[in-house]
Amino acid sequence: MSGNDILVIGQIVAGKIEWLVASSNPNLLISVLTNFVNIFTREMILLGHISSEDQVFSLECKYCGNTLPKFPGRGKTIECNKCNYEQIIWS
Repeated sequence: MSGNDILVIGQIVAGKIEWLVASSNPNLLISVLTNFVNIFTREMILLGHISSEDQVFSLECKYCGNTLPKFPGRGKTIECNKCNYEQIIWS
């Protein structure tokens, strides 16, 4: 491994696209994921699969940035397991 390796596993679960990503280089990981999500969102709009960026939801805590443990139902709150902040991902 070069220290710049990234493992990305994509899957579709219950009609949602999920990416599980790992790397020993957090700066590279953040950069690649940000670029990947931006390109993915733009392509989904261009292909007509979604009508706006508002249809892409992130499982990132709005308060501390931690990854949330699951994707909650529409309008349901979820609590961050790091900072205990309750939030609604989509309504």
